[in-house]
Amino acid sequence: MPLKMPRVHGKECLMRIKKNERTRKIPVVVLSSSKEDADINECYDLGANGYVVKSVASDEFKKNNF
Repeated sequence: MPLKMPRVHGKECLMRIKKNERTRKIPVVVLSSSKEDADINECYDLGANGYVVKSVASDEFKKNNF
C-alpha cells in the first residue's frame, strides 16, 4: 500500500484496516519513497507488517517504459 494516495493517506488507511475486526488480520506492506525513521516507525506502530522503500529508479523506469 502506498503512503501517498489520493483521498485517504496511507497511514489513515492502515489505521482503519488494523482497527476493523474484519480486516485487522490482513497483512499490509507499505511501499513508499520515504526513508524517514518517523514514517517507518509510525507505520509499524499502526500495524504494518512490512515497509519497503521504493527507489527513485523505479519511478524513472515506469516513466520511461510505460
